[in-house]
Amino acid sequence: MIEIGSRTTSVVLVDDHPVVALGLRLAFQERGSFSLIGTATDPTTAPELIERLKPDVVIVDLVFAGAVQLGVIEMCRRACPACTLVVFSSLPARLYEAETLRAGADSYVSKDHDLGGLVDVLSEVASKPGAVREQGSAPATGASEARLVIGDVHLTPREVEVGRLLSRGLSVARIAEEVGISANTIAAHRDNIRKKLGCRDTAELIARLARVYETPRPE
Repeated sequence: MIEIGSRTTSVVLVDDHPVVALGLRLAFQERGSFSLIGTATDPTTAPELIERLKPDVVIVDLVFAGAVQLGVIEMCRRACPACTLVVFSSLPARLYEAETLRAGADSYVSKDHDLGGLVDVLSEVASKPGAVREQGSAPATGASEARLVIGDVHLTPREVEVGRLLSRGLSVARIAEEVGISANTIAAHRDNIRKKLGCRDTAELIARLARVYETPRPE
């Protein structure tokens, strides 16, 4: 459980789908470590809400009224330079993830995952040392860390790490033990990598990663 002092981690959601806010509230109630303190359904109202509430985490969608609005990331980042900013979007990660990280987001989570998976990623990102950052510093996910590009697909630093361990044939449970985060989060990263690389199943993914990392798999 993530706590700041004696309080839970506060979250503001910027998303025009009410069902997402409802689902997050239920997921947060179940986990007990996060609290949804405000929602903005219009990105133009988000900066004022964020500045007023000063959340620890901001979750941002990229599509409003049917239009992609990448500018919402910069607006939210200016409103809260030190908060953790997570994009939660239905747009293809392979097309938008790298651009959103450059724009100031700390992490990109696909809406293909359920809200429990989003909470797992929030727990991982928000608990990293230095996740709360000073204005002008690098994103908490480590934009300066090594990233892996396979064709036109960009893997995040965490996906690089998980992919390397998957290439060795390690199970999700074993990887979770080595990395120190939950098996559900590892599974979410694995599925993200699989979708980015267009692999049909985990076996194809591991074979692809083994070629990329040139790591011999155990017999």
